[in-house]
Amino acid sequence: MSLFTETASIRTILTLMNEERDSNVNIDFPDWYSLVETDPTSERILLRQEGLDAICDDISDELIDELVGLAFGLRSTDESLPDEFVEAFQGADATYKLRNHLENSLLAAAAIAILLGTHKALGDLCLLCLLEIHWS
Repeated sequence: MSLFTETASIRTILTLMNEERDSNVNIDFPDWYSLVETDPTSERILLRQEGLDAICDDISDELIDELVGLAFGLRSTDESLPDEFVEAFQGADATYKLRNHLENSLLAAAAIAILLGTHKALGDLCLLCLLEIHWS
């Protein structure tokens, strides 16, 4: 299967997920994830999407602040990741690696993008965190 066909089928699956249930799906996620893994499998994309769903479905204000720091490289790479973040991705996929800093940053940014697009109040909080970063 060509990369184009694989990406198109993932987009179709993600679109259907969005229509079938109240999912936090962004159909551009497979393209974003290709920055981390050159040729991600459909299974890997869907497992990471499950982790994103878990994070965005019940997120705290504190975790939003942590995600903004993680997405924009404001957290030290030696700092431990928030428990909710780790549990969401390890719960969806046992092969999730804690030490892949690029992947963690991308997943945090993807969660922020989902919140900006689907949860008005939480999206506003993300923007406030970003402004705080800009002015500090």
